Parts: sequence; structure tokens; C-alpha cells
Amino acid sequence: MKNQKNNFRIGDITNATGFIVPQEFIIEMNLLELEKTLGINRGQFDQGVVVHQLLRIPKSEELEYFGDTRSPEHRFEENRNKDISRDDLSKAGYRYIESNKNIILVKLSSIKNYDKNKSDDENWPAGNGAMQFKIRKGLSIPSKIIDVITDYPLGRFLPYAEKKQHE
Repeated sequence: MKNQKNNFRIGDITNATGFIVPQEFIIEMNLLELEKTLGINRGQFDQGVVVHQLLRIPKSEELEYFGDTRSPEHRFEENRNKDISRDDLSKAGYRYIESNKNIILVKLSSIKNYDKNKSDDENWPAGNGAMQFKIRKGLSIPSKIIDVITDYPLGRFLPYAEKKQHE
């Protein structure tokens, strides 16, 4: 599946940075549902989204746990439980990854750039609650493009095998 509007191709190897989520929290969602769940400004995915699957499970020290998308990064510190340190919180979040042997971690990249004239609250409002981790600044994790979804708003994130069954 090659999209004529961009150069992203399924199977291309990339390096993921920034926020990642366990695939199970977003599978089968359409682009509008993804925006709502992840806490992305409505319309941000109107040119599409690229889904990258991490090729390895990051080490705990490569990730920071940010709870879930109901509290965006710029609001996380004011909203989080202060009875637990950030390091202990990240370790607790990482235990979820360790306990799930079949976990698939994905990064979603908007094809359209975020609007620099909008506030963080406008670009990244509170989402509906998908578990989220952030790859620590300066690091990247090898990944592979597994989907390019451009049919806004109803294009769905389906893993390749499921897409073949629906075609």
C-alpha cells in the first residue's frame, strides 16, 4: 500500500521518538477515534497518520511513563499522584510491558505538522485514556512502518493481516 500523497511505505525502517502506546489500546480505531483517544487536536490527522511498530521492546531506562492520555504531557506533573516518585511511576508502568509477553508498542506520526500558533492545550487536549510512554529525549528505537492511514476521518488502524482479510 503506497500512498501517492507521501513517501511513507509499509515496511520501511524508521527510528521512533516521542510518545508510544501499546497497540491494544488503539487497534481498530478510525482516525477520529485515534485523535480523541490519544489527545490530539481534532483534524490533526486529516492528512493521515503513519503507524510505526517498535522492532524491539525498549529497556526501562529508555522510557518514561506518562500514565494515560487523559493527562497530556504538559499537564502531567500537575495531575499525577505525588505520593510516588517519577522514577517509581515509570518502573510501575514498565512492569505492564514486562508482564505482557505479546505486547506490541507503536508510535503514531501525524503527516501534517502541528500548528505552532496553537497552545499545547489546543494541540494536545486530554484524551480518552490510552496508556502512554515517552522515549527519553535524545534516544530513538528502531521501528517499522506497519500502516499509513489517510482516509480521514473513517480510515481505520488495522494490522496488516487484518487489512488483508477486510479487502
